[in-house]
Amino acid sequence: MSTRDKLFTMLDTLTDEQLEGLYEFLGNFIKIDEQLNEDMTAAFSEIEEMKKHPENYKSYESFEEMLEDLDDEV
Repeated sequence: MSTRDKLFTMLDTLTDEQLEGLYEFLGNFIKIDEQLNEDMTAAFSEIEEMKKHPENYKSYESFEEMLEDLDDEV
């Protein structure tokens, strides 16, 4: 029996009230995934913007140079 089949068998034994609670519980995970997807989409959009207009963003020749710049900002 597959995991999917086992899950459906378990779901069939739950009351409507239990199913509603499970639905709400699982919905919390989906909201988290949706937020992650929105954040990732925004990050990819930002990367594309940086590629199109690199003159608007700082760049560094080395990691040390970046760290020095960060130290100067603090």
